[in-house]
Amino acid sequence: MVCNLSDAPQLRPLARVGASYAFTSTTLLFGEGRRADFTRHAAFASVEVPVGERFALSVAAGGVLAGALDARGGASGAAAGRYEVGPGLATAFGGSFRAVDGRGAAPLVLLTGTVSFTHAGTRAEGGESPTFTAFDGRLGALVGKTIADVVTPYALGRVFGGPIFWRFGGEAVTGTDLYKYQVGGGATVSLFRRQLDVFVEGVALGERGASAGAGFSFF
Repeated sequence: MVCNLSDAPQLRPLARVGASYAFTSTTLLFGEGRRADFTRHAAFASVEVPVGERFALSVAAGGVLAGALDARGGASGAAAGRYEVGPGLATAFGGSFRAVDGRGAAPLVLLTGTVSFTHAGTRAEGGESPTFTAFDGRLGALVGKTIADVVTPYALGRVFGGPIFWRFGGEAVTGTDLYKYQVGGGATVSLFRRQLDVFVEGVALGERGASAGAGFSFF
């Protein structure tokens, strides 16, 4: 879920609707040496509404399309096995604050906050099928600059945390992410007088991932 990065306040939309895809790859810790490499593919639909001149609120809902948990470790040192993930539900609610408008030589600076919820089934061949539930809260900053009133490349940084509930080797466990940060970058392209925007984003450090999507703004 990416906010509108337009640096032109006079073109602020009444609302923006969007659709996006996101891939995530990270490692989860469940205590006592237990861990799982986690990948997830998800799709979202979102709505963003400005509140005042600098704030915007957004909500997104979608589904976990597919993924995997490669679990290993524990007191015995034995691998717990591979679990397929999905389908499932993924939702998010967030807000953004435009700290710097990006006029003149100044960069565009956007501060963001998001809370999210994920709930999906997992399946091991010939084994149990525990549900996977995760809560997440994250704070972030995006710094970019609009070029030719069309392209806005940006750098991003986020910190996050939240509990994860699952069953590891038949035991109910609570886990968390090994990496509680993201560092990456992306770009948005605004078309048709800023009514249509498309974006791509990649995160190489911390919780890794990639996302892409498009949005349509109503003025």
